[in-house]
Amino acid sequence: MTTVRAILKNALPLIPKHGFTRECLSLAALKLPSSPELPDAGVSALFGNGDESRKALIRAWLKEGLETMAKSDSPSQQPGSHSSLRTLLARRLEYNEPVLKYLPDAFALLASSPTPTLLDPRPAITHNISIADEALHLSGDISTGMRWYSRRMALPLVYGSSELHQLRSPETALAFLEDNIERLKSLEEAEGSVQEFAGFVFNGWKGIIKSRGLL
Repeated sequence: MTTVRAILKNALPLIPKHGFTRECLSLAALKLPSSPELPDAGVSALFGNGDESRKALIRAWLKEGLETMAKSDSPSQQPGSHSSLRTLLARRLEYNEPVLKYLPDAFALLASSPTPTLLDPRPAITHNISIADEALHLSGDISTGMRWYSRRMALPLVYGSSELHQLRSPETALAFLEDNIERLKSLEEAEGSVQEFAGFVFNGWKGIIKSRGLL
Protein backbone atom coordinates (compact mmCIF):
# COMPACT_ATOMS: atom_id res chain seq x y z
CA MET A 1 0.00 0.00 0.00
CA THR A 2 1.36 3.42 -0.98
CA THR A 3 1.85 6.17 1.57
CA VAL A 4 -1.03 8.18 0.08
CA ARG A 5 -3.45 5.25 0.27
CA ALA A 6 -2.30 4.38 3.80
CA ILE A 7 -2.85 7.94 5.05
CA LEU A 8 -6.28 8.13 3.43
CA LYS A 9 -7.25 4.82 5.02
CA ASN A 10 -6.07 6.00 8.43
CA ALA A 11 -7.88 9.33 8.00
CA LEU A 12 -11.34 7.84 7.42
CA PRO A 13 -12.01 6.97 11.11
CA LEU A 14 -10.87 10.47 12.09
CA ILE A 15 -13.41 12.30 9.92
CA PRO A 16 -16.28 12.27 12.48
CA LYS A 17 -14.07 14.31 14.83
CA HIS A 18 -11.93 16.38 12.46
CA GLY A 19 -14.06 16.62 9.33
CA PHE A 20 -12.83 16.56 5.75
CA THR A 21 -9.82 18.71 6.54
CA ARG A 22 -6.11 18.92 5.87
CA GLU A 23 -5.62 18.53 9.62
CA CYS A 24 -7.35 15.14 9.42
CA LEU A 25 -4.83 13.98 6.82
CA SER A 26 -1.94 15.34 8.86
CA LEU A 27 -3.06 13.48 11.98
CA ALA A 28 -3.64 10.29 9.98
CA ALA A 29 0.06 10.17 9.16
CA LEU A 30 0.78 9.61 12.86
CA LYS A 31 -0.72 6.14 12.52
CA LEU A 32 1.98 5.10 10.07
CA PRO A 33 4.96 3.23 11.57
CA SER A 34 7.54 5.67 12.99
CA SER A 35 5.89 8.62 11.29
CA PRO A 36 5.53 12.14 12.78
CA GLU A 37 2.55 14.36 12.16
CA LEU A 38 2.53 15.41 8.51
CA PRO A 39 3.31 19.14 8.09
CA ASP A 40 1.05 21.26 5.92
CA ALA A 41 3.64 21.29 3.14
CA GLY A 42 3.68 17.51 3.22
CA VAL A 43 -0.12 17.37 2.90
CA SER A 44 0.14 19.58 -0.19
CA ALA A 45 2.94 17.47 -1.66
CA LEU A 46 0.97 14.24 -1.29
CA PHE A 47 -2.62 15.34 -1.87
CA GLY A 48 -2.54 18.70 -3.63
CA ASN A 49 -2.64 22.34 -2.63
CA GLY A 50 -5.51 23.96 -0.78
CA ASP A 51 -8.87 22.27 -1.19
CA GLU A 52 -7.53 19.60 -3.55
CA SER A 53 -6.33 17.64 -0.52
CA ARG A 54 -9.77 17.91 1.05
CA LYS A 55 -11.36 16.66 -2.17
CA ALA A 56 -9.03 13.65 -2.11
CA LEU A 57 -10.25 12.80 1.39
CA ILE A 58 -13.92 13.25 0.42
CA ARG A 59 -13.50 10.95 -2.59
CA ALA A 60 -11.82 8.32 -0.40
CA TRP A 61 -14.76 8.51 2.02
CA LEU A 62 -17.26 8.13 -0.83
CA LYS A 63 -15.34 5.11 -2.14
CA GLU A 64 -15.42 3.52 1.31
CA GLY A 65 -19.19 4.07 1.36
CA LEU A 66 -19.57 1.88 -1.73
CA GLU A 67 -17.23 -0.74 -0.28
CA THR A 68 -19.23 -0.75 2.94
CA MET A 69 -22.37 -1.59 0.98
CA ALA A 70 -20.55 -4.50 -0.67
CA LYS A 71 -19.19 -5.82 2.61
CA SER A 72 -22.59 -5.84 4.29
CA ASP A 73 -24.57 -9.04 4.40
CA SER A 74 -26.50 -9.38 1.17
CA PRO A 75 -30.26 -8.98 1.58
CA SER A 76 -32.09 -12.31 1.57
CA GLN A 77 -35.12 -10.96 -0.31
CA GLN A 78 -35.97 -11.85 -3.89
CA PRO A 79 -33.20 -10.65 -6.27
CA GLY A 80 -33.77 -7.09 -7.39
CA SER A 81 -36.80 -6.67 -5.16
CA HIS A 82 -37.82 -3.27 -3.87
CA SER A 83 -37.33 -4.43 -0.29
CA SER A 84 -33.78 -5.50 -1.15
CA LEU A 85 -33.02 -2.12 -2.72
CA ARG A 86 -34.55 -0.36 0.27
CA THR A 87 -32.28 -2.28 2.64
CA LEU A 88 -29.13 -1.48 0.68
CA LEU A 89 -29.90 2.21 0.25
CA ALA A 90 -30.81 2.50 3.92
CA ARG A 91 -27.40 1.08 4.81
CA ARG A 92 -25.73 3.72 2.69
CA LEU A 93 -27.72 6.48 4.40
CA GLU A 94 -26.64 5.07 7.75
CA TYR A 95 -23.01 5.33 6.61
CA ASN A 96 -23.53 9.11 6.38
CA GLU A 97 -24.70 9.52 9.96
CA PRO A 98 -21.36 10.01 11.79
CA VAL A 99 -20.34 12.83 9.41
CA LEU A 100 -23.68 14.44 8.51
CA LYS A 101 -22.69 17.86 9.81
CA TYR A 102 -19.77 17.98 7.38
CA LEU A 103 -21.56 16.76 4.26
CA PRO A 104 -23.15 20.02 2.99
CA ASP A 105 -19.73 21.65 2.86
CA ALA A 106 -18.14 18.52 1.38
CA PHE A 107 -20.67 18.24 -1.43
CA ALA A 108 -20.39 21.97 -2.15
CA LEU A 109 -16.63 21.63 -2.36
CA LEU A 110 -16.86 18.78 -4.87
CA ALA A 111 -19.20 20.89 -7.00
CA SER A 112 -16.87 23.89 -7.01
CA SER A 113 -15.13 24.91 -10.22
CA PRO A 114 -12.35 27.33 -11.25
CA THR A 115 -15.10 29.83 -12.13
CA PRO A 116 -16.53 31.02 -8.78
CA THR A 117 -20.02 31.69 -10.15
CA LEU A 118 -20.37 28.24 -11.74
CA LEU A 119 -20.91 24.91 -10.02
CA ASP A 120 -20.28 21.50 -11.55
CA PRO A 121 -23.28 19.12 -11.26
CA ARG A 122 -21.31 16.06 -12.37
CA PRO A 123 -19.96 15.00 -8.95
CA ALA A 124 -23.47 14.98 -7.44
CA ILE A 125 -24.90 13.04 -10.38
CA THR A 126 -22.02 10.55 -10.38
CA HIS A 127 -22.35 10.08 -6.61
CA ASN A 128 -26.02 9.13 -6.82
CA ILE A 129 -25.60 6.93 -9.89
CA SER A 130 -22.71 4.98 -8.38
CA ILE A 131 -24.69 4.20 -5.21
CA ALA A 132 -27.77 3.17 -7.21
CA ASP A 133 -25.69 0.95 -9.50
CA GLU A 134 -24.06 -0.72 -6.51
CA ALA A 135 -27.43 -1.33 -4.88
CA LEU A 136 -28.81 -2.87 -8.07
CA HIS A 137 -25.74 -5.07 -8.42
CA LEU A 138 -25.77 -6.25 -4.80
CA SER A 139 -29.52 -6.87 -4.92
CA GLY A 140 -29.03 -9.28 -7.81
CA ASP A 141 -31.23 -7.22 -10.12
CA ILE A 142 -31.89 -9.12 -13.36
CA SER A 143 -34.22 -6.65 -15.04
CA THR A 144 -34.02 -6.33 -18.81
CA GLY A 145 -35.30 -4.08 -21.56
CA MET A 146 -36.93 -0.81 -20.60
CA ARG A 147 -37.14 -1.83 -16.95
CA TRP A 148 -33.32 -2.05 -16.87
CA TYR A 149 -33.03 1.52 -18.18
CA SER A 150 -35.87 2.94 -16.11
CA ARG A 151 -34.43 1.59 -12.87
CA ARG A 152 -31.03 3.10 -13.61
CA MET A 153 -32.63 6.46 -14.27
CA ALA A 154 -34.96 6.45 -11.28
CA LEU A 155 -33.02 4.78 -8.47
CA PRO A 156 -30.25 7.44 -8.35
CA LEU A 157 -32.87 10.13 -7.71
CA VAL A 158 -34.58 7.91 -5.12
CA TYR A 159 -31.31 7.80 -3.20
CA GLY A 160 -30.27 11.37 -3.98
CA SER A 161 -33.50 12.94 -2.79
CA SER A 162 -33.42 10.76 0.33
CA GLU A 163 -29.88 11.91 1.11
CA LEU A 164 -30.85 15.56 0.68
CA HIS A 165 -33.76 14.96 3.05
CA GLN A 166 -31.35 13.33 5.49
CA LEU A 167 -29.25 16.50 5.60
CA ARG A 168 -32.32 18.52 6.62
CA SER A 169 -34.12 15.96 8.78
CA PRO A 170 -31.92 12.99 9.77
CA GLU A 171 -34.54 11.41 12.01
CA THR A 172 -37.04 11.01 9.15
CA ALA A 173 -34.60 10.04 6.38
CA LEU A 174 -35.37 6.32 6.39
CA ALA A 175 -39.12 6.96 6.30
CA PHE A 176 -38.58 9.33 3.37
CA LEU A 177 -36.57 6.63 1.57
CA GLU A 178 -39.38 4.16 2.24
CA ASP A 179 -41.89 6.52 0.62
CA ASN A 180 -39.63 6.98 -2.40
CA ILE A 181 -39.22 3.23 -2.85
CA GLU A 182 -42.98 2.72 -2.60
CA ARG A 183 -43.58 5.37 -5.25
CA LEU A 184 -41.00 3.76 -7.52
CA LYS A 185 -42.67 0.39 -6.99
CA SER A 186 -46.08 1.81 -7.88
CA LEU A 187 -44.76 3.41 -11.05
CA GLU A 188 -42.99 0.24 -12.13
CA GLU A 189 -46.05 -1.90 -11.54
CA ALA A 190 -48.53 0.45 -13.21
CA GLU A 191 -49.34 -0.11 -16.87
CA GLY A 192 -49.22 2.76 -19.33
CA SER A 193 -47.39 5.05 -16.91
CA VAL A 194 -44.51 6.01 -19.19
CA GLN A 195 -45.38 9.71 -19.11
CA GLU A 196 -45.80 9.73 -15.34
CA PHE A 197 -42.56 7.85 -14.89
CA ALA A 198 -40.73 10.29 -17.17
CA GLY A 199 -42.10 13.16 -15.10
CA PHE A 200 -40.96 11.44 -11.91
CA VAL A 201 -37.41 11.12 -13.28
CA PHE A 202 -37.23 14.64 -14.74
CA ASN A 203 -38.65 16.41 -11.69
CA GLY A 204 -36.54 14.28 -9.36
CA TRP A 205 -33.26 15.15 -11.04
CA LYS A 206 -34.26 18.79 -11.37
CA GLY A 207 -35.05 18.90 -7.65
CA ILE A 208 -31.75 17.32 -6.68
CA ILE A 209 -29.68 19.66 -8.83
CA LYS A 210 -31.60 22.71 -7.60
CA SER A 211 -31.29 21.66 -3.95
CA ARG A 212 -27.55 21.34 -4.37
CA GLY A 213 -27.49 24.95 -5.57
CA LEU A 214 -26.52 23.95 -9.10
CA LEU A 215 -29.43 25.76 -10.77
